[in-house]
Amino acid sequence: MSTRSNAFRKEILNGETLIKEGEVGESAYLIESGHFEILIGKGKTSSRINTAGPGTIIGEMALIDDLPRTATVRAITDCVVIEVNRAEFSRRLHDVDAVLEMIMKVILKRYRETLSLLKPAGYKNPPARKVAVVEKEDIAALDAFDEIMKITDIKNALKNDEFILYFQPIVCAKSEKIAGFEALMRWQHPEKGLLFPDSFIMLAETSELISEMTLFALDYVCKAMQTFKQKMNKKYIVPEDDFFVSVNFSVKDLSDETLFDKINETLKKYDVKPGQIHFEVVESLLMEEPEKAKETLTKCQELGLHISIDDFGTGYSSLSYLHSFPFNLLKIDKSFVSKMLHDESSLVLVKAIITLAKSLNMEIIAEGVEYVEELMMLKQHEVDFIQGYCYAKPVPFETACEYLSSGLPLS
Repeated sequence: MSTRSNAFRKEILNGETLIKEGEVGESAYLIESGHFEILIGKGKTSSRINTAGPGTIIGEMALIDDLPRTATVRAITDCVVIEVNRAEFSRRLHDVDAVLEMIMKVILKRYRETLSLLKPAGYKNPPARKVAVVEKEDIAALDAFDEIMKITDIKNALKNDEFILYFQPIVCAKSEKIAGFEALMRWQHPEKGLLFPDSFIMLAETSELISEMTLFALDYVCKAMQTFKQKMNKKYIVPEDDFFVSVNFSVKDLSDETLFDKINETLKKYDVKPGQIHFEVVESLLMEEPEKAKETLTKCQELGLHISIDDFGTGYSSLSYLHSFPFNLLKIDKSFVSKMLHDESSLVLVKAIITLAKSLNMEIIAEGVEYVEELMMLKQHEVDFIQGYCYAKPVPFETACEYLSSGLPLS
């Protein structure tokens, strides 16, 4: 079979065979475009029993057993399919709730038994397993194939340099000079335009791609730092050695044994001081693997990197774990900042977080600050850094460079 492959996506030319009767397969296919014919029998005795077009799945029984294919699937137009192999399917099935996993296995087993009873008129040797065609809408509740297609798109986007970073200024509360940026990923989708992280990051977290995206962001930031240094105007920027850029750190990164070597290589490649890179860790990460998280973050800090805890106060780990982790900075979640002026309990909580952080010798960043009244309140309580629309929205690299040389629009 002559195909062109792009991650999980394959192109099958008109007349080529995708599935061959009698062979053992390990993959199912979701038809993205084009049409196939489904044949049983060989040579002159073969007969077409069905056709399949966009949105249908073929060969899915190969995901659950090793029985030979008992029909042939051949392209009758140029086609594009999404391949799902058994290993990927098994991993996803294993990751779901145990009860759901058991039910799914029973449904698939009974479905196979039902299919074995179906045979065309006059066909005396019914196949042990028919190449089933399942309409996409029949499995819509599972969303598995849609998810795999999206993960394929993310993987291809990484290869095609479709991801970029936007930079949101982090401002020193006392001097109102730019202390650094938070790097925020955006996807320049060729069809959908600019996509924000909430449309792809959680999906990337379910695959191994998130670690690749973290390293991409680190490389992008370190490369950007070279230009940032050239653009810095002392009038608008904190001292160069204190300037930093924050990069988000994923729970998946904890299991990457090569992470530290890759970080070191990237820092040396662009001659960036480790202290100018801050890794932001969401609080929920601490609860998933607290011991592994502590070990990994300690190693990061030993490299000279600074560690920030993001979205503080939104999880359950706050007081019980905070003192034992090697954090340099704490970010007060925007949900508390936005409520503190009209909700007494939120204000009390913000004050308590500030007191706690200072007692642990941690610097404090308040994020999501939009209004002057919020800014003044946070300054009054001696927050170290401010991040939010009151100063600037996340902006492209070129605009971030302008801020460093000419100052913020409202400064």
